[in-house]
Amino acid sequence: MNTTRNRPREEAFIVRIGDGNAGTAPDGWRATIVHVPTGDRCYVNAYADLCAFLESVRQARRQLPE
Repeated sequence: MNTTRNRPREEAFIVRIGDGNAGTAPDGWRATIVHVPTGDRCYVNAYADLCAFLESVRQARRQLPE
């Protein structure tokens, strides 16, 4: 029995969060997010932007045939 059809499509991301340079963000952090399969990369310094990148990649990938 092949159960992989019933599972939702999974994505792999690498998220690195570190101290930002002076003036990059009020909280002083910066993140790099890489979508592993495509290599798409984004740099953010706000949690909302981090979430937006993850969701935009997931939405784009949902449009692809299985």
